[in-house]
Amino acid sequence: MSDFYILALLKEDVPIIDVDSFRDELGSVWDLLNIRELDSNEHEILAWDMDIDGSVVTCHLGNDRNSISLDGAIKPIAKFAVWYKKHIVHEYLLSLFEQSYQHGTMEITDITTEKEIVEVFWS
Repeated sequence: MSDFYILALLKEDVPIIDVDSFRDELGSVWDLLNIRELDSNEHEILAWDMDIDGSVVTCHLGNDRNSISLDGAIKPIAKFAVWYKKHIVHEYLLSLFEQSYQHGTMEITDITTEKEIVEVFWS
């Protein structure tokens, strides 16, 4: 089942993600099917598709550099969310929510597991 999720940093004033180093980090860890920079006048500045355990997840980094939209199944998204929190934004509050808000919002901490995320969002 594919759904649309958002990972958002809960600190609005500071652009957190450096696009160049983030792109390099993504490529060193994940099986990227493609990655492309987008026109900065759009809502997103970077787009990529990842193969996570045989499931494709489509992602976009927002212009605010504080949010990532993810389109795919919850299990690979949970895996990415745990990695993202631990390796990219460990010092910031991170929230994951489904676009429909059917399952509410979940704060991702340094000790959140993939299983916990799947349990919250799996229906």
